[in-house]
This record gives sequence, structure tokens and C-alpha cells, in this order.
Amino acid sequence: MIDIVIPMYNAVEYSKRCVASIRKTLKGVPYRMHLLDNGSTDDTRRWLESLSGSDVQVQTVPLNLGAPKGKNILLEQFQPQDYVLFIDNDIEFLPGWIKPFLDFFAAHEDAGVVGIEGYNITVHAEHRSLARVWASSPSPCHILRGCLMLARGELVRKLGGFDEKCGLYWHDDDDFCVRAIGEGYQNYVVPTDKVIHHESRSSCTLPHVRNPIDSARVQEYLVEKWRQMGLVDPQTGQPGHAF
Repeated sequence: MIDIVIPMYNAVEYSKRCVASIRKTLKGVPYRMHLLDNGSTDDTRRWLESLSGSDVQVQTVPLNLGAPKGKNILLEQFQPQDYVLFIDNDIEFLPGWIKPFLDFFAAHEDAGVVGIEGYNITVHAEHRSLARVWASSPSPCHILRGCLMLARGELVRKLGGFDEKCGLYWHDDDDFCVRAIGEGYQNYVVPTDKVIHHESRSSCTLPHVRNPIDSARVQEYLVEKWRQMGLVDPQTGQPGHAF
């Protein structure tokens, strides 16, 4: 079973394409979509309330509570089973996209989170720096971009969701992946040409979330948190397990 978690804020036309592509490409694969209208100001709520089918569960909240809180609200409504797919509502899938991910998990017991865009990170005094992992085949990385992260259900149960102190949009995906490594898992980027990301269709309707001051604030909070949890090698600044 794949539980698909999608908080939505505006960009209803992209949300429609996302849901339609899931239904088209996952025929024969057990899945359920968990959808949240996170205080949209467009037609998202009306459209979601019109959806029907055993493959979808819809919730709404009156205000935008942010990506971490939105995902946590949805996670509270079910018990993760085999896999949990976290995606943005501007993701669109092409036929055959899921097989490489499931095949990879089956062949790699250490895999905790896989995705389409991966980075290695170095933790500094008050921030973390990123190095993109450019790969033509599945490759290990520290973190995955939150637009698409497929995680083992057992890992999601252990981590207990996302850190809501990250605010509306900043770096909760970093934290989730670093904590996955702390639980003894390895994260991987799995390149594919069968997933389209239409890039920030929701967050572009809230320009203030791009404020670099907010990003810096959250980074400072996270690097201190990771050190306190013993998830960062004090010599190399690399995430790991029980330093």
C-alpha cells in the first residue's frame, strides 16, 4: 500500500493534473490519496469536495498552516503501511514512474527515503550548505527535495512526522531526511524522466515565503537541533547516526 500525502494551497489546475496522473499511472497498485486544502483562496476546496472514490480522503482547514503542519494533519488520519509518498501538488506523473522506486526499495533494505532530486549537506556553525548529487543512476545522498519523497512506512512511524517549527515551507524535508539517517537508513536519489515538477506553483502565490531571512532562521534552528540529537559528525559536519 502506498499512502500519498498532498497538502494543497491554491494552484488548483495543477492539483487536478496531479490527482488525475496518479489515478492514471497507479492502476493495479494499491494506494490511497490523503488530500488537504491548506486554506486555499482559489477553487481548490470546492474541487476537492467534489472528488469521490475509495482512493481518496479529503480534509480542509480554513487557514494556510504550512507544509509541515499540513502533512502532519494528514499523517494523523492513517497508520503508515508499506510506503508513504509525500509530494507537492504541482507534481505530474507519467506511465511507469512507480516501478523503479518500488524495485529499488525491494533491492535495498537500507533505503529509507528516495526521491528525484538529492543533495549532500555540510553542517556549519549556524547553517547548512548543499551540494547537488547529479546522477544518471540511483545514488546515495543525504537529503531529498521535498517536492517528492517516497519513504518506508516503518520509517515514517519512527520519525512521527515533520517539524512544524520550520514554518510554512522552509527545510522540513532536510530535517526529515537527516533524522532518517539518524535512524540508520540511507537515502537515495533515483533519477527518472517520468515525473514532471511544475516548480513552486503554490509557494509562488505567497512571495514572502521566499524571504532568505526565514530560511536562515530555520537553518540555524535545525543545525542546533541536529547537534543536540547527535546527528552530525563534529569533525566533518556530515549527518549520520549517534555521534
